Amino acid sequence: MESYKICTLVPAPPENDQSFSSQVEDWPEDRLHLGIVKSKTWPIGYTLKIKLMGGSDRIRQKVEEYAREWTKHANIRMAFVDNVADAEIRVTFKKGGSWSMAGKDCLTQKTGPTMNFGWFDDSTPDYELARTVYHEFGHALGCVHEHQNPINGIRWDEQKVYEYYAQSMGWDPNTVERNILIKYSRDATQFTNFDRNSIMLYHFPKELTLNGHFVHPNYVLSPTDIDFISRVYPWTISMPTPSPSIGRRQSRVSAWQGTNNPAQLRRSQRIAHLKAGKPTAQGGKSKNGPYLPSYDTGY
Repeated sequence: MESYKICTLVPAPPENDQSFSSQVEDWPEDRLHLGIVKSKTWPIGYTLKIKLMGGSDRIRQKVEEYAREWTKHANIRMAFVDNVADAEIRVTFKKGGSWSMAGKDCLTQKTGPTMNFGWFDDSTPDYELARTVYHEFGHALGCVHEHQNPINGIRWDEQKVYEYYAQSMGWDPNTVERNILIKYSRDATQFTNFDRNSIMLYHFPKELTLNGHFVHPNYVLSPTDIDFISRVYPWTISMPTPSPSIGRRQSRVSAWQGTNNPAQLRRSQRIAHLKAGKPTAQGGKSKNGPYLPSYDTGY
């Protein structure tokens, strides 16, 4: 089976995250997309202070550029600071795995790194830089992996999962469980319907599942990623009013109409633009993004 580089979601130390065990549980099968742990989100309109600790000039410039992509779609700001003591998110570039702490878990790490990019150098193509930065900063905003949301429709062949990630990533069983198999509780997360194009979804081959599910690598924020994060961090705050497009399961997501806000009115235009520029089976280039490699779009 072909393997791809994927990240590890690093939990807060147990003494600082006593709610973690209550956020994880098994639920019946169904399908779901982007999820976020509500207790880990930042205040709406908050400015995240970020320090890049290492990396070449090109790599630092690309990390900042791609990280800011989230701020185009969410009421959250990013300030890249010079003083590490001022930073809530501290990014290192140590060889090995890429990982991030989730949302406000960063605050439990007072001095050390809260995010790492383990395979970046000046030969790394833009599409790989973009894919990884989008994903890790999604975690920094509180997003979790879609395959760990409470209703995901995936029937894992657990023995093959343990063997695959032990071989491809060097993970022990506890790491596999934390990053692949466990599911967050419904009460702890907000979520939408499943979107196999989400930047927060791991690639995994169908050989790891009992029901033939598989996901190809994703390289850009999907339209549903954009719509969801703009609901979690809205520009206009009012009483939660379900959108007409939100179904029964989605009604749990706080949905703000905000149609009097120009930023919200532009959201549909951004989504339409992204749809026009997303990768195809022949590969291509998004108008505002990196070159995207070819891949089979079957599911």
